[in-house]
Order: sequence, then structure tokens, then C-alpha cells
Amino acid sequence: MSEHDKGFEYVTEQWLAGVLKNIQRDTPWDDIEPEEMDADPSLDVRLQVVDGDAIVLDGDPQFDRDHRGYWGSGCITRDDDFTSLLETARDLISQARDMQADCKADVG
Repeated sequence: MSEHDKGFEYVTEQWLAGVLKNIQRDTPWDDIEPEEMDADPSLDVRLQVVDGDAIVLDGDPQFDRDHRGYWGSGCITRDDDFTSLLETARDLISQARDMQADCKADVG
């Protein structure tokens, strides 16, 4: 396994969807303002893979301090079912992998 692949071995769709489910459960949804009048509130979520670790962040990305590694970003809502969370997880992983491939191409 190359240095670039460290951290990704722990990131599976099932694992990440489970983390997103926990975030969804623990989020005080009534405190979040919807982006549009008729929309349900959504929460920004991000996957960061750096230094052999996979980190899941939520909330306003302007407060993220560590910008290293490979990233994926998306949103979840209170009403997302597990299938929707799996799709979000798949998308976050895909974005981070694409970023990893871009970085490898730049180095190679």
C-alpha cells in the first residue's frame, strides 16, 4: 500500500453511512435554518482522509482548520434514510478518491 492509500482502507460505504447516521441522529435539526423557504434544513458533511486517518466533519466548513489530505463534501437532511446516506457516503468517498488520483497524477 502506498503512502497515498493510507486511511482509505478504513473507509467503506457502510462505515461512512453509519457515521453519517450518527451525525444525523445527534444533530439539533430545529436549530438549523433552511437555505430556502420551503426546503428542509440540511447539514454540510465532509470526509477528510489524511495521514492514515479518515475524519468525518459536519457543520459550517469555514471552521475547518486542517486542509490537508483528500476531501469529499456533501449534505444530509433529517429525513435521509439509510439508502440516501449510503449514496452520500459513496459520493464523499468518490470525491476523495478523485482528489487522490489528481494528486498522484501531479506527482507522477
